[in-house]
This record gives sequence, C-alpha cells and structure tokens, in this order.
Amino acid sequence: YFIGRWGRERFIAKFGKYFGLNIDRVRKLELHFQNHPWKTFGFGKVAHGTGSLILAAAGLAKVPYWEFLGYNIPTTLANSFTLIVIGYYFGHAYQSFDTYFGYVSIAFLVLLISVYIYIIIRSKKSLDS
Repeated sequence: YFIGRWGRERFIAKFGKYFGLNIDRVRKLELHFQNHPWKTFGFGKVAHGTGSLILAAAGLAKVPYWEFLGYNIPTTLANSFTLIVIGYYFGHAYQSFDTYFGYVSIAFLVLLISVYIYIIIRSKKSLDS
C-alpha cells in the first residue's frame, strides 16, 4: 500500500510506460476504488496472486489509510477464516480418504494378482495342448 501511496508520481513517471499507466488511468483507478471498494479488496483476497497488486493499486489510487484498513482487515479475516475452515474439513476428510484409499489399494492388488495367476494358468494350458 505504502509503495503505491508514496511512490505514486515517481513510479508513474519512471515505470508507468511499462505497465500502461498514466495519470488518466490512475484517475480511473481512483474512481473504481471509490465506487467498488468491497468488490476490489474482496477480489484481491480471493484471487491469490493479485492481492499485493490490489494493495499497491489502493495506495496508488490514494485510498485513505484508515479507509484502506477498514476494507482490508475484514476481507483478510473473511478470507483467512474461509481457508482455515476448508483446511480443517479437508484435513478431517483426509483421514477418511486415507482409509478408503487403503481398501481400494488392497482390492486392486488382489485383482492384479488374480489376473496374473489367471494368465499364468491359461498360458500353461495352451502350452500343454
């Protein structure tokens, strides 16, 4: 956030051409943050590679610091809670999955040995004939 906030003019002047940034686009970014702050911060948390870009863009758009925290903290807490719940239930389901995977592995091994024995018996019968 602070990189975008304090390095705004220098960043646009020095690197803006590489990122397609100019003053007009930054003004549109400011309007976007004014009109859709929850959607933007929420997207930044859900789409895990874009979070730091959204935070830097918020600084670039000069979203006031306390307003930034007011949007960022709840979306971070909601995202973290969701990921913890998903991890808990998948972690719990892993134990069940491991048990069933063991059963399936044993059944597959028995089937594989049975097919192997069948092929050997059948090949011996064909050699005897």
